Amino acid sequence: MRSQVALRKGHTSRLLSCSATAIAAMGLFAASASAVVIDFENYPTGAVGTGSSWPQDWYLSGGTMPKVTTSNPLAGSQSLEFSDPVPVSSYFSTVLLDLRPTAKDYTPLGDEVNMSMLVQPGDTSVATSYPNFTIRLLTDAGEANHIEFLHYTSADFFAYYDGGTYAYVQPNGFTVGDVYQVDMTLHKTTEKWDLKLTDLTAGGPPVLNLTGLGFRSTGIGSGNINFLSMSSYVQAGLTDNIRVDNINISNVPEPASLSLLGIGGLLLTARKRLR
Repeated sequence: MRSQVALRKGHTSRLLSCSATAIAAMGLFAASASAVVIDFENYPTGAVGTGSSWPQDWYLSGGTMPKVTTSNPLAGSQSLEFSDPVPVSSYFSTVLLDLRPTAKDYTPLGDEVNMSMLVQPGDTSVATSYPNFTIRLLTDAGEANHIEFLHYTSADFFAYYDGGTYAYVQPNGFTVGDVYQVDMTLHKTTEKWDLKLTDLTAGGPPVLNLTGLGFRSTGIGSGNINFLSMSSYVQAGLTDNIRVDNINISNVPEPASLSLLGIGGLLLTARKRLR
């Protein structure tokens, strides 16, 4: 009887030791899966990047800096808004979110990276709303990917680069005023990227679900991802009225990490049963 108790204790201690190892591995997994997450809540309203309370580094490349606003937020109480005054001449407003190691909210980005955000292209309550919005991820060697919401007087459509090809998606374009979930995954080793666009307002399946698109520039897979670029093009006499929210940029978990996470869960279950 004593020997059976001793065997059980030894078995339990080994399981507990394995569980501790699994928990530690899960901790490493959680650390590797950390992300740059920006929901614009509890941040000062006004132009991004201003004031010591702003936790990320933003740079204005041209035009007018977008602002944090409480007006018609996409999620929560605040969103980022590109809302340029009606210009006399056409121009681009481009803002860069700094993802480099020197940035405030730095998360090391590997070879497999996800980027997601909410985008509302235009405001139907504004008669002059004319949204043209571009999203890019930039490396230190060039532009990796490129997706646009393009509004013309005759149609609204998406455009993206598949390697050297500039593709237009019409008539399955976007609807001004709807809220879209944008999901992009970069595979730096193969220099490919995936794109999924979902109209959350209308519901239903994704309006775009593409895989294996070529990088905008070739030969840049070894470069680090340095910036998220967002650009709004404004024509003379018109405005853009674009809102952005819930930006999330993170590493794609490696299969080995996912396996460790699964093993950890099984061991924790076994530990509970033994108790």
